[in-house]
Amino acid sequence: MPFVKLDTNILNSTLWFERMCREIFLTALLMAEPREFAEAQEQIEIRSMKKTGWKVPPGWYGFVPAASVGIIRRAMIDDQEAGLDAMEQLGSPEAGSRTADFDGRRLVRVDGGFVVLNYFKYRDRDYTAAERQARYRARKKAGISKRQQSSTSSVSSRRDVDGVTRDGGEQSRDVTQAEAEAEAKITKTLGKSSRASATSVSDDEWLRSLAQDKTYNGLDVVREHGKMLNWCKANNKTASRRRFINWLNRAERPMSRTAPSAHDDDRIEAEMNASRRRLQEYREKKASKL
Repeated sequence: MPFVKLDTNILNSTLWFERMCREIFLTALLMAEPREFAEAQEQIEIRSMKKTGWKVPPGWYGFVPAASVGIIRRAMIDDQEAGLDAMEQLGSPEAGSRTADFDGRRLVRVDGGFVVLNYFKYRDRDYTAAERQARYRARKKAGISKRQQSSTSSVSSRRDVDGVTRDGGEQSRDVTQAEAEAEAKITKTLGKSSRASATSVSDDEWLRSLAQDKTYNGLDVVREHGKMLNWCKANNKTASRRRFINWLNRAERPMSRTAPSAHDDDRIEAEMNASRRRLQEYREKKASKL
């Protein structure tokens, strides 16, 4: 269901001092629904079908599928002419506006209804982001300290990670511990003394070491890596090594595992080549967005 956030700074805008414009604009906000326009939309005059010459750029906006009279009535304005005057004012440039976006226009008529131009600007604004980031960093720092101070007995008491799936919210602390243990094993296998030096190993060597690690017996590491890359592309996420370790620790193992055959090395090499191609495609896609 569509929703809209009302920015409290509207109290300081020129809109707030124009009662008729204010009531029509707030009504249009409540009636609007998110819509993307792939092409520019020509603005239409309020009292005729003539084009004004100004166009709404392609993008996401709030769209009100209603006529001007319908919005005026929903705003409970009895004087229709005064309501039309207010709609013309909302669709005209305003030199005194606080923002230069759209030359101060707020609500414009297009084919099929009206467009609320700043709909997503205020809907997506997050005034709590800085505070939440500070809390997240504090929790992360506290979690690292606690992990460093944990004893061997506390680690052994949390060895129930194999039963964790991607839906196991209550066991998230076990998964975090498993990530730390798995990364420590990988670092030891590669003969490195720090995480920084571990990341200097090539992706191919890193994936091969994971495939040979007994921790992931029963898992097709290369195939899981390809699945993770596809998931990152679909969800616009960064494909990092930490994310893949997290992915492996959440992967469900099959009921049984066939005995290794003489063709295992060829199969792993073929899947590694496919994984390299997917990784290269992912990096090229990320680079094209920068």
